[in-house]
Amino acid sequence: IEKDALQAGVQVYSSNYTLYAEMSRRFFAVLGEFFSPDDLEAYSIDECFIHLTPYLQSIDISDYCNKVRNTLLKWLGLPCCIGIGYSKTQAKLANHYAKKIKSFKGVCNFITLDPLIM
Repeated sequence: IEKDALQAGVQVYSSNYTLYAEMSRRFFAVLGEFFSPDDLEAYSIDECFIHLTPYLQSIDISDYCNKVRNTLLKWLGLPCCIGIGYSKTQAKLANHYAKKIKSFKGVCNFITLDPLIM
């Protein structure tokens, strides 16, 4: 396998799990500045779900998530995209769109998106 990988131009790098875990800790700490810890659900070392219902009546959630996204980039240098939906499945799909469709600018909100364009 190694020979085939080298012929294909595959480059292998070692990972730094200590650094990755520290960046994850910082990522969740920044989220804690914006959301109650009770509303955060870690999904993996670099993903989470956030229960947004408590925030929907008081703020524009898309603008707020843009602020979160910009803060993560500014404070930690971590780019991220955010998907908002009525369920975790919708949120994951919205996140995929936020990454792939540039017009969403990193935040795709299925709650406010016009159903005719979905």
